Formats: sequence, structure tokens, C-alpha cells
Amino acid sequence: MSGIIFVSPSQIKSYRACNRYWAFAKIDRIPRKTSEAQEAGLENHRQIEGWLCEGKLPWSIARQAIHYIPTPGPALLIEQKFERPMWEVAPDTIMTGYLDLFVPATPPLVCDWKTTKDLKYAMDAEALHRDEQSVIYSKIALEEARTERVDVRWIYFEYRKATMQPTGVRKVETYYTPETIQPLWDEIVETAKEIRWHKLNTQRAIDVKPNAANCMAYGGCPYLSICPVTAEQQLAAHWAQFEKFS
Repeated sequence: MSGIIFVSPSQIKSYRACNRYWAFAKIDRIPRKTSEAQEAGLENHRQIEGWLCEGKLPWSIARQAIHYIPTPGPALLIEQKFERPMWEVAPDTIMTGYLDLFVPATPPLVCDWKTTKDLKYAMDAEALHRDEQSVIYSKIALEEARTERVDVRWIYFEYRKATMQPTGVRKVETYYTPETIQPLWDEIVETAKEIRWHKLNTQRAIDVKPNAANCMAYGGCPYLSICPVTAEQQLAAHWAQFEKFS
């Protein structure tokens, strides 16, 4: 589909974290290596899909949360792809992605699987309610199901890197109605407009504004070695954040 601009939940999230980080991947198209943590997450997804689709008992990391995962059945929509026209942005823009699991119940339930080395990184219910991925998935679910409420369940699977053994699990839940999700969706639309503008007009990632406060987040930005952000800029960004919340 030529001329179509695709945005996704991960693009919205990465752009908000750092505009330039997003641009290195989507404007300069510099690939990122798949980390060990990402590989573990992909395998955990495969294990859960095997359980939901074929009734195969999953490996121990997923099995620790089996009581939080819906019972396998033909009505479940697993790894459900969506393409939602973003008419609020422009006729050429589409929001696309995959729902880990959609349960067409009353109210419908959206589930997502998160693998982590430490449950301290898990969102609480308030953070989940504001999370870009949660908002986008739920907006799609509300529209597709034509319902007045959608429930959301994020399951965090903790494991020990050295042994790949499970060490904990946490379920985090929230819900949305058309009224509560709309202001959050409006913010998503504004971010999508910025992304569209850059895809149409920006040629180089280094011309996009960075967020120096996030350079060392999650173990460090993979583009740090090629990004001309100075240590002084990083320090100034952290100091600005400190002053904002002090």
C-alpha cells in the first residue's frame, strides 16, 4: 500500500520516550539487535500461544501464571492483527499492531504478556491506565466490540536470567469506558500527527529533538554511540527533571 503511513503502539511509546531514538529506527532505519530479554519474551509468547491454541502445557516461566491466563477455547482471538484508520490524523495514516489476546466476553478482555527480570519494573494499575499500548489496544477493542467497557489485564512474568527459571508473577488490571479513554486517545492522536510529520518531512535522525534524560534508560540507548548528545546535555536534562518534581 504505497502512500500509507503506518504508526504502531511501540512507535508511539518510543517516540514519546525520545523523538530521536524513534527517528534512528524509523527515519535512518538503523536496525537494533534483539536482546536476551527480548528473546525470552518472544519465547514466552510462543509458549502461551501453544497453550491457548493447542492446549500444550507451557514452560515454567509461563506456567507460574497459568491461573491468570484465560482458559483455552475457540472463541479466543490470539495475536489478533488490527489496522485502524487514523482519520483524526490524516486519510493516509493507519494504526497497526497485534493484540496478544482478545477475549470476546462481557465486558471484553484485552490481555498482554510481559516478561521481566524484576517485578519492580511492572506498572501499577494507574500507570497501566495511562500506558500508550494499553490505551491503543483498548480503543480498538471498544470500537470493534461496540461496547461501553473493556477490561485490561497485563501479566508480568519474572524470571532469573542465569537459570531461565520463574521467580514471580504479577497481574495488573484496569478498565476503560468510551468517556475515560477519549482524552487519552486524543493525546495518542497528537503524537501520531508528529510522527506523520517527521515521516513526510525529516531526512535525518540527528535533526530530530532528543530527550537526553532517557539516554541511559533500560540499560542505555542502543544508538548512544552515534547520537551527538553530550554528557552536559544529559546532566542538564536530569537536573531539569529533578527540579520539575522537587
